[in-house]
Amino acid sequence: MKIGILTFHDGLNHGAFLQAFSTLSFLKKTYKNVFIINYKNKNHLQKEGIFQIFNYRNPFRINDFFKKRKAFRNDQKKMSLTKFTSDIEDIKRLDLDLIIVGSDVVWNTKIFGFDKIYFGGLENFKQISYAASFGWSNAEDHLSLIKEGISKFSHISVRDDNSQKIIKSLINYCPKIVLDPTFLIDWNIYENISSRTKKYKDYILIYAYYISDDEIKFIRQFAQKNNLICISIGYRQKWCKENLMNVGPFEWLSFFKGATHIVTSTYHGTIFSIIFKKSFYVSINSKIKSRVLTLFKIADIDHNYFLKTEIFFYDGSNALEKLLPEINNSKQWLIEATDSIDL
Repeated sequence: MKIGILTFHDGLNHGAFLQAFSTLSFLKKTYKNVFIINYKNKNHLQKEGIFQIFNYRNPFRINDFFKKRKAFRNDQKKMSLTKFTSDIEDIKRLDLDLIIVGSDVVWNTKIFGFDKIYFGGLENFKQISYAASFGWSNAEDHLSLIKEGISKFSHISVRDDNSQKIIKSLINYCPKIVLDPTFLIDWNIYENISSRTKKYKDYILIYAYYISDDEIKFIRQFAQKNNLICISIGYRQKWCKENLMNVGPFEWLSFFKGATHIVTSTYHGTIFSIIFKKSFYVSINSKIKSRVLTLFKIADIDHNYFLKTEIFFYDGSNALEKLLPEINNSKQWLIEATDSIDL
């Protein structure tokens, strides 16, 4: 069986890269011919490619972009990719038996616009979705096209309550909620333990694009009290001791593993805090709320812990163990859905 994975795999985003890599790696254990479909529409290419630097007014952001891009390039070589294209007709000519759409927010049309390729637009292939998400969208745009496209999938799974609710309202079908694919593989064999990761000891890792002033105040006081330094990766935080922009995804894993505490405002930052059993704090925002709260519900974590006036780190040492049954269920769903495709 030849399988193509259609997702957001190529942005300079650690979580997006790792979710694509994990889907690929997990499936390759069972199926020989699995590839990431190396596709971006023209709008996607402009917003996520080198053209985006023209929107940067701060020269630091331009410098950070090129540092980050160089770090990602090395890790991207480990992806099994088809030839790059922005033309859906090129995808239709690929010799594939199955298209798996997802994971990531591939159904959020507010990011790169509506693209039928993610909504059943590859009619000549059999298609399923794994852990696909509408993200913070409510799918009110292009409603009829989305409904028509979703109906073409033979199997549908999503990764959050919001996406499940949308699918159910559109086609009167309740899709399975599965875990993000980053839970499906062992990351210890992929992490890049560099000289930099060995250099830093006793640090709070900051992986967040936004943190409030109150949260910053708490983190700095906690760090000072416990003799810790704050290291920010991927997003520049001027109040941190170190800002590291040139960190690829596999080295990023090692920084997560080595941290004493983690602060994040991202979905995958939350996931890897759990995977590496860290004490962590999540700055919950509207873009990640539905996905994070769904994950917390499955892991039996009280989300109100992160919505208090006082800020505390959550002990995540036992959260992964609580997720193990659902990890196994997610693995089983993906294999069974794939195997059920009649060739």
